Amino acid sequence: MTKLVKYDLKKHLRLVVIMSAILFSFYLLDSFRNPFGSGTYANRDLQAVVMDAVSSFLFMVSRVSLVGFMIYIGYDFIQNIMSDEKNFLFSIPVSTEKFFLSKIISTTILTGILYVSIATATYLNSMIKSSLYVNTADSYMEHATLIDSFSIKALPLVYTYCLVALMILYFVILVFKKALEKTRFKFLWLLPFTLIFIMYYAFTLPSEVDMTMVTIVNGQFTLLAVNLVIACLLFLANSWILKTKTDI
Repeated sequence: MTKLVKYDLKKHLRLVVIMSAILFSFYLLDSFRNPFGSGTYANRDLQAVVMDAVSSFLFMVSRVSLVGFMIYIGYDFIQNIMSDEKNFLFSIPVSTEKFFLSKIISTTILTGILYVSIATATYLNSMIKSSLYVNTADSYMEHATLIDSFSIKALPLVYTYCLVALMILYFVILVFKKALEKTRFKFLWLLPFTLIFIMYYAFTLPSEVDMTMVTIVNGQFTLLAVNLVIACLLFLANSWILKTKTDI
């Protein structure tokens, strides 16, 4: 299993490092842009709109990059089970359970690199702007900004949702494997995956939990348990399908 983890990391690490460097650069460049630049007082309303637009763009790019990486992981799994790559992957004497576990570990590490890069850049962006354009800075507020940047409170919940999403992704691809083999368009799995995950997310996430503001209610542990149980069931289902129902 260790060989599979190392293989995945070596295969995808360069892409993740490049994505992280680009996102990090975007945030750092934005941090040196004066949100209250020179000009008349009347111009500052327009400047505020531009600043909000840039911030929204950076937020969107960072989130799209994470979604895009998830899609890339799905395409990579298709290559694992349909291309010549399967001859190497499945010649290693490991069970299907260990195969999926290695995918979870490597994907967690790679996504974690992206996540830490975005969170660190967000924090530095905020701190640089505060030091350059604010007269006083409260050290406690700086620490609070660091906590918020890394979404510490919501991180376990976010991770379990990502874990469920990954398991649904593998499940959908395995179920539609024969259809995917007959078409050149290898992203047919995206629509059913998106619909299933959105339905799961909508039915399980209570209205009191605001994932945008990163505020978690007391029911977090119940939701964590539900996500982990669903992820484990899908993990077992995927392992069984790959072992007994999928022609490799």
